[in-house]
Amino acid sequence: MSEQHLAIGLGDAIKRLIRVEMMRGAGVSSHPGHTKSEIELIVQALNTQILRLGMDCDTDSPVQGVEALTHSAATSCCRLIRPDALGATRPGSRRPLRG
Repeated sequence: MSEQHLAIGLGDAIKRLIRVEMMRGAGVSSHPGHTKSEIELIVQALNTQILRLGMDCDTDSPVQGVEALTHSAATSCCRLIRPDALGATRPGSRRPLRG
C-alpha cells in the first residue's frame, strides 16, 4: 500500500459532494455502492477542517453542532459572531483568535 498526499480545494470537494449527492438522488449513478462510498470519503475529508463559529442566541437551551445552524435558520434566534468575542483560543494556544 502506498501513501499519497492530495491537495483538493474545499470548494472543489464541496462541489463534487453536491454533484455526487444529486446523481445519487436522481438515481443516475451506474454504481450506487461506489457513490455512497465516495460521499462518505468526501465528508470524512471535509470533516478534517473544523469551522470554529461563535453564536449569540436568544434561547436558554443551547443547541450544538450542525443542529445549531438548522435551528437558527428556522427560528432566527441566533447570529454568528467572531469566535474571539466568546474568548475562543487557537487550537493548542492560549492566544485569542483574530479575524
